[in-house]
Amino acid sequence: ILISEGPSKVQELLGRMGQRMAAQYETQLAGLSSNERATKLTELLNAKGILTEVKFEPGGIVFHEYNCPYYELARENRAICDMEEDMIASAVRQPVELVSCTLDGHHGCQFRIEA
Repeated sequence: ILISEGPSKVQELLGRMGQRMAAQYETQLAGLSSNERATKLTELLNAKGILTEVKFEPGGIVFHEYNCPYYELARENRAICDMEEDMIASAVRQPVELVSCTLDGHHGCQFRIEA
């Protein structure tokens, strides 16, 4: 169904989904700093079976998902990767950039959150 709507509609729908997912975490993340939000989001995703790790580096935060929660869907449409990026950005309230992706042969997906 989504594919027949066109790329911009798919992007819009997935963007809204990412925002809704981040909103589901908001009660557990409220009142926390960006670093604390990233740490807590890692715990919440791990509890859902998404093996996630966060590292704090001088240039920013590296958020690593070792298993893609949407791998089969992402193989069909890479806009799923943008959705996950948007969800993380909304959850930590900082800009996020996907820097490596499972679909490109990497071991998991890495997102960089600027310091």
